[in-house]
Amino acid sequence: MPRPATLRLAHALVLLVGACGPSTADSDAGGVESSASSTSAPVDDTLATSASVDGGSVTTTTTSGDESDATTLATSAGSEGVADESTGPPSPSMPTHLLVIRQPHGTFEEEAWAGNGEQFVLGPVLQPLAPWSDALVLVDGVDNVILPPEGAETNTVYGVSSASILTGGLLGSATVVSDLDWAFFYGGGPSLDVVLGEALGGLSPHPNVHLGVEATDGPWPTGASFSDADQPLPPMDDPAVAFATLFTGLDDPLLDELEDQLAQPIDGPGDVLERQLDIAHAAIALDVTRVQLLSIDRGLPAIMWTDLGVFVGYHELVAENNPASIRAIQTFWAERIAAFLARLESDGLLDHTLVVWLSAEGSPPAGYPTDDIFAVVVDASGTFATGRIADVDGDQADFAVTIAEAMSAPLPAFGHPDLDATVIEELLAR
Repeated sequence: MPRPATLRLAHALVLLVGACGPSTADSDAGGVESSASSTSAPVDDTLATSASVDGGSVTTTTTSGDESDATTLATSAGSEGVADESTGPPSPSMPTHLLVIRQPHGTFEEEAWAGNGEQFVLGPVLQPLAPWSDALVLVDGVDNVILPPEGAETNTVYGVSSASILTGGLLGSATVVSDLDWAFFYGGGPSLDVVLGEALGGLSPHPNVHLGVEATDGPWPTGASFSDADQPLPPMDDPAVAFATLFTGLDDPLLDELEDQLAQPIDGPGDVLERQLDIAHAAIALDVTRVQLLSIDRGLPAIMWTDLGVFVGYHELVAENNPASIRAIQTFWAERIAAFLARLESDGLLDHTLVVWLSAEGSPPAGYPTDDIFAVVVDASGTFATGRIADVDGDQADFAVTIAEAMSAPLPAFGHPDLDATVIEELLAR
């Protein structure tokens, strides 16, 4: 097992090397200046203009060997954000860690972003992420294609979209709720978090981790993570359970701080989300896992966000087309994600962490469409072509293998064979 503080020390050394060599400060941060005030930017009806793309980066690779039990980040000399005429532009730093944040029921299109290409504005929901505009890819055009098993019938999106989004369209057995005449499907194969966890696990003690905010299934399958066909991977909804599972036996000051926080009473689902993101940060800093999935609510959402002053269940808000309350909730999510990004950045970890925020559905309500899903990539490594809206034509299987490609873990085959998963090349900086 890696020593607990090794990864954070290695990241610090990478930053030190960059500071002593050619100027790379801007490129290390994705062209964004770290600021404590950026973690909770005020949200109003104004729109934030995107910043320009910074193409430079420090090249780092993750290596492990029998000589040491530590994870080492090696800085590639001669490519510290400076183009070499003989070799072309500098290679990007490949992300070593992944966090996928899955939300339910999509995002109103006008609340997320507007524009095209590098000329974009962030809508109210995404304004907290404005300090990282250079590192954002706002993905437009990925469909969550629903392919029912032979002889099966899908009669409600609630029961299929979550099972389909991370399995590349593979659906397994169905549970029919007779009084509703709805069919809820399990995933028909391992989900991306499981597959990538196996590929990237290395010396990390946990190949993949599933955290949740009241995301545990009720009587029907509505989750997104599966270890195999019809084998759901339940989330750890209790931050205390997640802490004990991931960090028992480790000794680090970061964990002392986190343990003190977890000892305080929980005040609603917003508090749970904040703590789970703190756990995700610690898991990256201590390299106890390379792949994490954070599920907010179930595929058929049930949370009432009373701590935000909303006293109607989330599913009902969407069904009744209540964009004001949904905006308040989703903006809160973005504020917590922004705080997570700021902490990664201050610790020198953001350049090595890929964050993907997505839903299995597109713009509500409109019958909860599964075409043009909500998807945002945060990548400060230079692996994705960032600082823009990316207008693509692909599906969830294509998106999954593109993430895997960016993580240097290409998947020769993934998801439903009819989708013929193919890397979406226009998303990547190459």
